[in-house]
Amino acid sequence: PAEPGPAEVHGEVLRSGRRFGTASGRLIQNGRVVAHALGTFGNLEERETGVVYETGLPGLPPVEACTGSLHESDGFVPRIFDKVEIRFHPDHLGFATGDKHGAAELAGWMRFRDGRGPDPLSMLLFADAHPPSVFNAPEISFGWVPTIELTVHVHKRPHPGWIGSWFSTEHINGGLLEEDGVLWDEEGDLVAVSRQLAVVPRP
Repeated sequence: PAEPGPAEVHGEVLRSGRRFGTASGRLIQNGRVVAHALGTFGNLEERETGVVYETGLPGLPPVEACTGSLHESDGFVPRIFDKVEIRFHPDHLGFATGDKHGAAELAGWMRFRDGRGPDPLSMLLFADAHPPSVFNAPEISFGWVPTIELTVHVHKRPHPGWIGSWFSTEHINGGLLEEDGVLWDEEGDLVAVSRQLAVVPRP
């Protein structure tokens, strides 16, 4: 992983079309590539309007009914939670209390601590910063879950306010896991979906 300090970003436009463009970027630190990104970009305002099919927001309680914040909890807390606040679904706190509910799910609400509103690019941050749902899986220890690959599809520009999140893991085998995530804004609009391939935390 990257360390706090200077780094370089090398970008390249791979394709520029009428509706979409594709570019790649490499984050280089101390002569070593620490991250590689590939993105396809378009104009969210030019997309067709109207929902053809959508499962909708699941049973996520309102913000005031969600509890807990990694910024306020004891023990090791990643530095990112100095910037991002998260309040967890009250039924999904088993990873913190030791009373797991049996499903590898973790949901809640997220926002920036400094009061700024969410934007399309912040959906990539929220999808990556959200604690792994595998922490609530039986027989899985709390620990580092290194990302191998993360894909985020941004569907629309979010409304101001909190971002609702629901992450789940259905496949854990061979030392790897796949996690699916969905992000909504406070208006109930789907704003992003994600899939992450990661390493299972060691005991």
